[in-house]
Amino acid sequence: MPAVDESGNVSGPGTTVTVTTAPSADVTAPTSPVLLRAASGGTGSCPEEIWAGWTTATDDGPAAEIDYEFRINGVVNELAASSTETIAYTEVAGANTVTVVAVDRAGNASAPSNAVTADVGGGCQSTPADGVHCGPRPSGGGPAPVVRRRTGNQAPSSREPGAAG
Repeated sequence: MPAVDESGNVSGPGTTVTVTTAPSADVTAPTSPVLLRAASGGTGSCPEEIWAGWTTATDDGPAAEIDYEFRINGVVNELAASSTETIAYTEVAGANTVTVVAVDRAGNASAPSNAVTADVGGGCQSTPADGVHCGPRPSGGGPAPVVRRRTGNQAPSSREPGAAG
């Protein structure tokens, strides 16, 4: 494919390069994590928070190379890179089924963890005082996209238990 610069000059055709990579020798999925807790943690203007924690999965590679798919009602809601806790958001008021799947760098996925039901309140009605909107409601109802997340070692907001101030 030729390149074009700012003045409109077009280069000659490029050289075609073919690259082949060997398939991964890793075909072993990580063990399933155990979901220890998943419960509503939200208050105030963002009651749809789900706070969760799970055990570390094991794999035939380094544990630091395992990511965790946090699933709410079967849909991946959050990807926690090498972390065993998250605060996720859902716009589905009421009972939400939560699971976690461990995925290694080769793409091997564990079986889902045990399921825990987290009962959450309704979603944000307006932009909260901290200026971060938890998630717009789509027209016609249904779940909204997640637009605010916190995982792992990030400091909690001033609304969360254990936060300074």
